[in-house]
Amino acid sequence: MKCFVSAIVAAAGRGSRLKSKTPKPFVKIGGLPIIYRTIKALRKAKQIEEIILVANKKDYIKFKDLIFSLGITKIVLGGKRRQDSVRNGLKFLDKDCDLV
Repeated sequence: MKCFVSAIVAAAGRGSRLKSKTPKPFVKIGGLPIIYRTIKALRKAKQIEEIILVANKKDYIKFKDLIFSLGITKIVLGGKRRQDSVRNGLKFLDKDCDLV
């Protein structure tokens, strides 16, 4: 029996410890934003069938434009704390999901 695996990417934070004016998901490493590299790596994992990105309201459109180009269609808004953001992502899991 095959296991349906989902990934939740909690990217709604500001990355304040990074001390950058650019939100951490959009900081570039080797010319590519961290969030782009993260999603690309998850897409390569054959076991993962669904990726849910949790974004903050302020950067939602920026995330949407970048992530839709990678085939990610589930973007949800984050909460006040990381645990709230993850909870929001969990609400949108595919009904067949066995593992997150």
